[in-house]
Amino acid sequence: MVHLFKKHLSLFILASSAVALFLISVLLKKHLTLKEYGELSMLLTYISLIFQIGLLGLEQVMLRYSTLLGKSFSINITVFQLLLVVILLSIFLSTMSMLEYFSRDLWVYLMIIVISSIISMLYYNIYRLTNDFNIAQIASNGWKIILLPIIIINILDIDIEFIIKMTAFSMCIIAVFMLIRFVKNYQIVFYKSNAEHIYFIWFNFFLALLIGAAIGFSDRYLIEYYLNIEQLGEYFYYLTVILFPYALFQTYFGFKELPQFRKEFCLIIFHKKILKTLLYSLVLTFILVVLFITINNTDFLEQYHITNYYLIFILMITGIIKMNYSIFSAAMGAIADKKFFLHNNFFMLIFLIFFFFIFLSIEVITIEKIALIYLFIWMARTIVYYFSIIKIHGNM
Repeated sequence: MVHLFKKHLSLFILASSAVALFLISVLLKKHLTLKEYGELSMLLTYISLIFQIGLLGLEQVMLRYSTLLGKSFSINITVFQLLLVVILLSIFLSTMSMLEYFSRDLWVYLMIIVISSIISMLYYNIYRLTNDFNIAQIASNGWKIILLPIIIINILDIDIEFIIKMTAFSMCIIAVFMLIRFVKNYQIVFYKSNAEHIYFIWFNFFLALLIGAAIGFSDRYLIEYYLNIEQLGEYFYYLTVILFPYALFQTYFGFKELPQFRKEFCLIIFHKKILKTLLYSLVLTFILVVLFITINNTDFLEQYHITNYYLIFILMITGIIKMNYSIFSAAMGAIADKKFFLHNNFFMLIFLIFFFFIFLSIEVITIEKIALIYLFIWMARTIVYYFSIIKIHGNM
């Protein structure tokens, strides 16, 4: 039992941090104003964005041009120089952007959040080089586990300013721990190689991450911009309670299937896994429907009622698609080459531009219409991946 726990400790850390963030989001729904809850959703969105695209894809380039051998961390000097420039640029732009939504009196805490996010994301990727997934998950998600008990202890007297300060505190602890651990154990060694190839790879990763960020987060910015921050808070709450279970299984299936597809990819097994995942997602949807009906019929949980049934339906279908998309993504990660990823990125870019023009043509913008557009985007992304997998398999 202990051996099994140690073997899957990184997955346990990932799940614990996801549950911690879920509990934070749900608990605070009752204790914050609508405006503050909208600000909370914007804060968490910014942190997620920094982790995903804060270094413009350079961390992925670093993974391919770096090695950890013994006590030496070997990195290409061009990549290192680019990292320094992008880190400084990202800190400045991210902090200034966050000040558009939060009090300027909090600029120090917001900057700490940005710097800590970048440091943690860097070390998350560095420790992936040595397959030290436990430390990597702590770097990426440890702050959520630290923040949860702080929120619970202070839940009766809490506001967005306190949350920002404690988020900065939690993230700073993880970032400092990672810095000390790295400096204590490793020495940086530089080497040179073809810089042109580095720029080409960087562009591919940047484009992929930019598209992923647009699909994953731009709906929240559109709601805040075209509607208001209160409605963003309400939308974020629906995203949390409805999509969280699907996202948890999506992460697990992607984590579990990728190494299996890398060992051996069979189209028949691939289709069986799709059907199996679809069945799981439908069972999960049934369980959620029963749970939401129970909550909506319980008076003392009135603060947590979700009654926008059209939005619930759209998000559940989105959750089912995203959960099954994890199988497609794992397969693509295992068998696709750079050429196919580049083609898929351009296909998705065209789809995003197409859906953006559809969005601009909408006369009356609502949360439900925005959610519906993003449902179609996820459908398009999944379809593109499916036919790419079929084409790649045919050429194998």
